Amino acid sequence: IGSYNVLFINLLGELFMKDEVSNPFVEIKKILKVYEDKNIHATFVDFHAETTSEKMAFGYSVDGKVSCVFGTHTHIPTADERILPHGTGYVTDVGFCGPLDSVIGVQIDPAIHNFTHHTKARAGIVESGAKFLNALHVRIDTQTGTCTHIQRISKMYN
Repeated sequence: IGSYNVLFINLLGELFMKDEVSNPFVEIKKILKVYEDKNIHATFVDFHAETTSEKMAFGYSVDGKVSCVFGTHTHIPTADERILPHGTGYVTDVGFCGPLDSVIGVQIDPAIHNFTHHTKARAGIVESGAKFLNALHVRIDTQTGTCTHIQRISKMYN
């Protein structure tokens, strides 16, 4: 089987995010330049962003330059996994792993109260009950670094 050099990159989107961050479209070019001669077999990018449009534009901007881009942040899985035209695996949001009967991991009633009354009281984490697993199964051609298979995984456990 052998050994492989795998590069994992995490970048933050800019739209509707609280903190000012460096432009991810510019930063990815800098990062890839640093690693271009490092014999990388696969490159994965976790693109942590609020909007689907920014995630999709980013995916297309690195198509053929990285193996896979998976969006995160919204906690809700999207059903758009695919291989882009130049071989990059892509999904807008992989989803989250956590309690099924919750509001992205926190107690339902306090979350509803916060939205109803425009408060910011901290809702507790749900620690019991069914759990949800969202993930991706990908295959990468280690000769070319391109994605040959991408499949969304969504499972519930009691």
